[in-house]
Amino acid sequence: MIFETSLAKIVFRVSLVVIAFLTLPTQLHGFTPSDTYLIGSYYRATPKIKGNQAYLTTPQTGEYYQNPRYSIIYTGTQGNSSLVESGAVETAGLQYFPRAAWKDTNGNHHDFFDTSSPLYPGGWYFYDLHHLGNGVWRAQWQDGNLTWHTIKDITLGIGGMQNTGAGAYSYGCCSHFNSVHTSNNVWIRTDGTYRPYCYSTVLQFTPPGASITPCGSNRDWTVTY
Repeated sequence: MIFETSLAKIVFRVSLVVIAFLTLPTQLHGFTPSDTYLIGSYYRATPKIKGNQAYLTTPQTGEYYQNPRYSIIYTGTQGNSSLVESGAVETAGLQYFPRAAWKDTNGNHHDFFDTSSPLYPGGWYFYDLHHLGNGVWRAQWQDGNLTWHTIKDITLGIGGMQNTGAGAYSYGCCSHFNSVHTSNNVWIRTDGTYRPYCYSTVLQFTPPGASITPCGSNRDWTVTY
């Protein structure tokens, strides 16, 4: 499955005002200042987001002895900085797996790789995050036969989020993730309706040379570093 994206760049200029604005999302993801990330994000003032879905490509750098690279969709809330992610990982050993990650209400970060389900490097897969009820969130992915596979059920204790988005990152400064593509991005309201979205904010900590394309007609964009 191939989705077209436009080629123009958006340059995200950092000013003192923007730094203040980004403090919360940066803490939300639990990244350290040395992490490398580029994410198209959408924000709501009220916690009405109970999940999201998108196609993502699996990172494919082919670089041994580097930190893992991730393609992700995420939802999070600023109230207590909780976060949950679904997506794919390219490990330092060049293995490719579905991945779930979350930041609990105490600020602790957790990672889980489903090593029983290897993915194709660079392959398109459909990922989903949603609130099951009673504060439990499910991260899952869909294979080429349209079968859903649960990566992890995660207890966060909350049922509504304020942020959603898609993109890529890696642990450690200046670690490349090449190009990661995302398409058909939608967020799920707490009333169960699905809302296609384009990103309204760029969350970025990358050296010069990184880029994100404008949102396309398929609610798609590409991040590159």
